[in-house]
Amino acid sequence: MGKVDACLPQWYVDSDSECPYGTHLAGDVTLPYDAGFLQGLSVMFGYVPYAAGIFLILIMFWRRGLHEYSIILFGIIVVVSNEFGWKHIVAQPRPVGSCCITCGMPSSHAVIATALWTILVLDFSYRVGQTPQGYSVSPSSFVSRFRTFLHAGHILPTASVISQDHFVVAAGFWSLALLPVPLSRVILKDHTAQQVFMAGIIGVVEAIIWFLLTLLLRVKTEEYAGHRWLKGCFTDRGIAAESPLGSAPESR
Repeated sequence: MGKVDACLPQWYVDSDSECPYGTHLAGDVTLPYDAGFLQGLSVMFGYVPYAAGIFLILIMFWRRGLHEYSIILFGIIVVVSNEFGWKHIVAQPRPVGSCCITCGMPSSHAVIATALWTILVLDFSYRVGQTPQGYSVSPSSFVSRFRTFLHAGHILPTASVISQDHFVVAAGFWSLALLPVPLSRVILKDHTAQQVFMAGIIGVVEAIIWFLLTLLLRVKTEEYAGHRWLKGCFTDRGIAAESPLGSAPESR
């Protein structure tokens, strides 16, 4: 018996076998029988990594910046290394209650969510600048801040320097979208707490390494900032520069 076969649940005999715990949905998500509110919410969060991937791919084709390409490349490396590397090395089955038949250690959903969250928040942190003293809640101030938020790259910033407000909104959005994903896998019994915990460690470590490598590369290639290759299919928007928040943000 191979390592992959060792991960098959007891109820699985062949492709015609029916899961006694619920319905196996596309994307390795289990919808339990008699699912309650938490289970339904967990199913929704089970598809957040896929939705985030589609969103980032669309952003990549729209902006065509090397930063966006690097995020997609990182995501591909994370998925491939987890599905064809870690899971085959450990070969640990999923817990009783899951309708998935692949190995469960570590959780791909949790690895992707934690890795993506870490690399995005690190990038946001590298861009954030000191917000000027004083805070206005007038409609004109709100409109001005909202326009700056959109111009600076909204929830995936491109400006070399963003305000603290922008950081809070962007980081808060991705935290709300990605951080519940690991817990949702445990609630649906698609993974054990141990499988999700190890996935979180792997995702964070991989993201930190990738961020440091790309940061070093941006420093070494700063002279090419603003260059376009292959008729604009690849654009190096440069590294973060010191610029006042009150001026027009530089894109990268």
